[in-house]
Amino acid sequence: MSKEIENAVETFTLWRSGFVNRYHSHHEHSLRNSADLTDAHSARMVKLLLSLFKKEVDLQTVLYIIMHDAPEFAAGDSPHHAKNKSPELKKALDNLESNEMKRFEFHCSRSFTYPGAVTDRQKDIVRMLDQLDSLLFQASIKPERMGQEQTLIAGILSQASKLGVRQDVGLLILRAFRFYGSNYDLGSNPKTSDMGMQSEAYRV
Repeated sequence: MSKEIENAVETFTLWRSGFVNRYHSHHEHSLRNSADLTDAHSARMVKLLLSLFKKEVDLQTVLYIIMHDAPEFAAGDSPHHAKNKSPELKKALDNLESNEMKRFEFHCSRSFTYPGAVTDRQKDIVRMLDQLDSLLFQASIKPERMGQEQTLIAGILSQASKLGVRQDVGLLILRAFRFYGSNYDLGSNPKTSDMGMQSEAYRV
């Protein structure tokens, strides 16, 4: 195979990596059938980055976000509960995705995840934005089930607090919940009760 053809094959594979279905194994059918794709998820994360971390936007973080789910092309969006129940499965999938990322990095002649490519803070930002976008998307599809995501909400706000954006993230979540018609009150959860008083701003 010529280098030109090999490059075309790898480029096409990288392009297709953004068409992985998220939530395909979720127990909630409306999320399972939402047809949310990894590239759409990553694009929304970049917009959250631009808004919540205005002074920290750089090319490496944007590239990390764009590529963070690309390796899922190898095995699909694997459910967290399955990996939590089976360390062997998690290890196998992690190795598979790690090799897929190395393949993409070699093709692009650029490192996205190797040590030194991104800082710990950049990783923490991307991790929080990953979960935040997931929460906001779920609220847009099934707002009445937000009460079932108390652990996720508390975790996002805890991460946001460490990153110095808890107020902004909390208000964003409240805005989304009110906009999509969720009746869940953050004030009812001890871990997020400080945001409860803010909900009055979105009652209109």
